[in-house]
Amino acid sequence: MAAAQIATLRRAEQLNKAIAEVNEAYHRSARNLAEVRTGSQVTSLLVRDYLLDPDRGSAPEYRRQIIERQKQVDRHLADLIHSAAEPEKTALIDMQKELNAYWATLEPVFEWTPQEKLAYSHAFLRHRVVPKRAAVMSMASDVEELVNTALAQQRSAIAEREAGFHSYLMNLLLASIGLALLVAFLSTYRVIHLERANAQQHVRAQQAETRMRQLSHQLVRAQEEERKSISRELHDEIGQMLTGLRMEFRSLARLHCAPAEQFQSRIEQGRAVLDQAVQSVRDIAMGLRPSMLDDLGLEAALRWQAREFGRRHDLPVNLTLNADLNNLPDNVKTNLFRVVQEALTNCARHSKASAIDIHFDQMGGDLRLRIEDDGVGIPQSAIGKGLGLIGIAERARELGGTMEVKSDGKAGGRILITIPAEAKVVCA
Repeated sequence: MAAAQIATLRRAEQLNKAIAEVNEAYHRSARNLAEVRTGSQVTSLLVRDYLLDPDRGSAPEYRRQIIERQKQVDRHLADLIHSAAEPEKTALIDMQKELNAYWATLEPVFEWTPQEKLAYSHAFLRHRVVPKRAAVMSMASDVEELVNTALAQQRSAIAEREAGFHSYLMNLLLASIGLALLVAFLSTYRVIHLERANAQQHVRAQQAETRMRQLSHQLVRAQEEERKSISRELHDEIGQMLTGLRMEFRSLARLHCAPAEQFQSRIEQGRAVLDQAVQSVRDIAMGLRPSMLDDLGLEAALRWQAREFGRRHDLPVNLTLNADLNNLPDNVKTNLFRVVQEALTNCARHSKASAIDIHFDQMGGDLRLRIEDDGVGIPQSAIGKGLGLIGIAERARELGGTMEVKSDGKAGGRILITIPAEAKVVCA
């Protein structure tokens, strides 16, 4: 549109310039032609006045005025010839020849005596001056007619250019309106598209916020349940064992003078209680975070987790490791262990499976974890909404990976987690 506006301004300037040039040329031609006519008329009057003046001494003054008028007429006529078109130029050249002949006719009268002027002036004016002047005036009229014709033609050409300019403006207006409508349509479409995308993004953000809130509540509940479980274990098991151990020590204090066999028997009983307390503390610590995860690596921790889960729930867990898991960064090992732990917990609660398979594979540098069961499957309504699955997905996303859930809701379920090689490097 800016280019069209610039082109329009240029065309308007050119049209205005052409109109100004035509008007200027016409006024200049009309002015020069009027000067030629006036000069010819004045020259005729000066010749007449000179012939009627009986004073011989006035000849130089009349001759000077006539020559000055002739020069003015010749100058204006030359300007006309210079700026005229071909038809006008031919007529003007003929007119110039006629004027030169006219000027030559007037030259001898300045040598006449008063008697010759008195004798020949009337005849000279009537037969020489008046016909020549009339011929010049007639030629001037012809030239004027040619000038007017040329002006009419030029004005017609200007009118055509104006019509073309108006047509150009109309086409430009229609093109601008069409372009504006197109821009408006595209802008409206884009705004609607952005509004829809923004609405969808808002909905996704609300859903994500809801899931995160649910996950946070679940984590808080899990933390409280874990604290409750630890507190119960400490109170029921460790507390009772320590209480029993204290009672054993009191008994030993009373039996310090008893036979050695009886005293040694009570020491063995106290030692057994102490061993049970130590084992309970170890079990609690292993439940919070297996020390073997830091000491022996992820592989050993996963094998221990599979054995313990199978023993507690009477549900066999088949662990297949086709990847090197011991050289991973600590945060990757911790998250993978928690993913397996959460998946096993979900299977125990919901799947009603008879067996669970866990596979770790290395594919082109990417680490893939596949957890499958032969239970009732994962309902479609729970995919992406279950808090356990949300927690697993968040841990996978934290590692730069992805989680995919496959299940028809009837026969078994599968969780596939892929961690790219570059993600492992970043995590490291």
